Amino acid sequence: MLLNRKAVSRFWEVVVTQIPFAQRAPTGCLQYHIGMQGTIQTMNFADNGRHLADQDYNICIRQEEGVCSIAYEPCHEDSFKIGPNNNGNGNVTLGDEIEGSGGGALVQNRQLNEECVDRVILPCDNEDLIMVGENGPGTCNLIHCGESLCPKGETPCRIESSSTPFTIGIHFEENAKEVPPDDNLGMCLTYEQQLCN
Repeated sequence: MLLNRKAVSRFWEVVVTQIPFAQRAPTGCLQYHIGMQGTIQTMNFADNGRHLADQDYNICIRQEEGVCSIAYEPCHEDSFKIGPNNNGNGNVTLGDEIEGSGGGALVQNRQLNEECVDRVILPCDNEDLIMVGENGPGTCNLIHCGESLCPKGETPCRIESSSTPFTIGIHFEENAKEVPPDDNLGMCLTYEQQLCN
């Protein structure tokens, strides 16, 4: 039996740009941003999208001259949606929330694999760094997931760090099938480098 297959033609446009050696991205940086301020997004971030599964990479920002720290803020109210999932290991079910970072995502290192498989890591100066918010001081959490970057009610939601190099770790496992796409949009952050005092 012969199958009638239609030939599908594809057309690709590829742009290749060479950059000077001095401007290359450091080793280990899948995304590399330059400038005093800008926008960072996980791959496939969109208001109606879903972050890509099976990702393990770093987003790096070049430390500009005279800069000692960096501040990160969500692009908008719904720009941080990284659903806590456990790929079916039984330790977390949809709706389980832990009070803290991300409105359901304060994750202690010992709980990392059970409760925050998809996660974003924002380095802090140390784990006892105090962040000031309208609801009083909080601690700097290295690991973020859930429906918001900062704890619920903390406004403005702003995370500052003087830990260099300026790097954000993105660690996404297989998407949990029971988590709605709206809970896995990914991340969009603005950054602003802070001059030394």
